[in-house]
Amino acid sequence: MTTYRHTPRQVEELEAFFVKCDHPSVKERQELSEKLDLEMHQVKFWFQNRRNQMKVQLGRQNNCFLREENVRLRAENELLWETMKKPLCKDCGNPSMEGQRLRAENIRLKEEINRFCSSINGTGF
Repeated sequence: MTTYRHTPRQVEELEAFFVKCDHPSVKERQELSEKLDLEMHQVKFWFQNRRNQMKVQLGRQNNCFLREENVRLRAENELLWETMKKPLCKDCGNPSMEGQRLRAENIRLKEEINRFCSSINGTGF
């Protein structure tokens, strides 16, 4: 199989079309192949590869976000554990107000992560 490098002009044209439509029809691919002096399969594979690149980039961004979120939740978890180690309020016997606030915030963050993960799973990741 021969490796083919597209010219800068071809890449520019393909990218411009990709911005408008990432799944060109057979007719559109035919027009692009004629306009750019490429074979039909070259255009087809270029779009397939470009869509895969976009998917990988989005996955990396999502992974980065989830890693940062994980670090934040771990730090919050440590705070919760430290708060839980503290004795109960001497007057009312309940956990401190700070502990209650942190627990509520932890629940909210977990729900937010679940919604985010659900939206990712809905896009095919």
